[in-house]
Amino acid sequence: MSSKFKVLNIALVAILALGFFTLTTKADVTGNFGIHLLLVPQTTSSELSPLYIDFESELNLTYVVSGLSTTFHTHFGIAGVEDVILTSSATLGALDLTTQLVFARFACGSPNGANIGTGCYPTTNTDPSTIPFYSTLHFIKKRVTASVSLGGVTFSNLAVFEDVNAFGQNEGVVTQAGTLGLQSTAYAFGDQVSVTGQTPSGVGLSFSTALCLQNSPNVIKKHILAPNSVNPDCVATPKPDILFDRETVKITSVPIAPGVTASGTVDCVKVAACSLKTAFTFNTPSVPIPFTATFTFTDLTKLSFSGAQLVFNAGAGTLVVTISPTGTIAATEVSIDAVLNPDTNPAELIIDAAIVPGTGLTDATVTLAITRLGFTMSATAVFAGGPPAHFQFIEFAVDVPGGLVSFNARADFDLHGLELADIFISVSF
Repeated sequence: MSSKFKVLNIALVAILALGFFTLTTKADVTGNFGIHLLLVPQTTSSELSPLYIDFESELNLTYVVSGLSTTFHTHFGIAGVEDVILTSSATLGALDLTTQLVFARFACGSPNGANIGTGCYPTTNTDPSTIPFYSTLHFIKKRVTASVSLGGVTFSNLAVFEDVNAFGQNEGVVTQAGTLGLQSTAYAFGDQVSVTGQTPSGVGLSFSTALCLQNSPNVIKKHILAPNSVNPDCVATPKPDILFDRETVKITSVPIAPGVTASGTVDCVKVAACSLKTAFTFNTPSVPIPFTATFTFTDLTKLSFSGAQLVFNAGAGTLVVTISPTGTIAATEVSIDAVLNPDTNPAELIIDAAIVPGTGLTDATVTLAITRLGFTMSATAVFAGGPPAHFQFIEFAVDVPGGLVSFNARADFDLHGLELADIFISVSF
């Protein structure tokens, strides 16, 4: 029996043993069971079309025993078990511990991570995320986070051990015919140490050092596994091969004058690439609209100016003006989050738009949401592909939360017809 199966068997036996123990000690057991149905039409040339169907179930169980909380999560569908994630947390005096074990079979649908924002949902039958990367559950990663607060200073450490080849952007090629080509496993270790605190005057300080841990997420189907991943360059024999990846120093809430504060961030990646970002926030009676000015320098040794950003906040609106390195206006972003008819039958209107001088509107998103008796209905129109921006799709969604049963559904339509429909039903216990 291979080591990955042994690890999985041990983890599952531990969960079963913990479940039996909680029954005998009257532990708090909560969770939910959900059903997800994804429908994708094969063609939109007719009102009747064959459908690609991704039927998937989700189970979440949380056991709490004497301050020890353990959560078991899994997705399973037509192709079998898709993932298993075990998360445990406990507090030992001033020390907080959290561990996470991840096993999976499916990678993200898009090799370049383009589907990260949409949760890596498959959109076609030939989408790589519809074909398992592994025939059985594969050990992806383990994360251990430890933090302790002493005298107002918080010390934390994040340790990550993962297979850097276990993600769609790094390993294997899934063809339309379903051929799967996998590389060998490549395990590596990464670590990040952080120290945060505050001076008596309220100035915040934060220091973070990462070894073999880069600031980029890795993704499996339906999951973004934290905002960082182990550097593949740290795979070596014999282990470990420790390489410096990142150093970040942050200073916040520095008082400059009444109503004026400053903050700064120094971020060094791979030793040579160090950047400086400085922000000044003005919120005084003499300033009619509060705003924040942020200046970025990409090369700390030469202080090479790489641009600035002005953020104005006024009521429900936010205006972001981006200044290019040459001092000209590079782009303007407008965000509006307003409540229509707040006294009776209110509705929320959200508008996000980006405009580039000389070219016009590049992208925009408009959302109208209405809540009645606990039901939330919304419509979101997306314009992109600019300049000039043109209509991409519109999404209609309904959300019905409940103490026992929750329901959520959405449907996306483009100019040619239905792109996909999502239906979620969840039962809590």
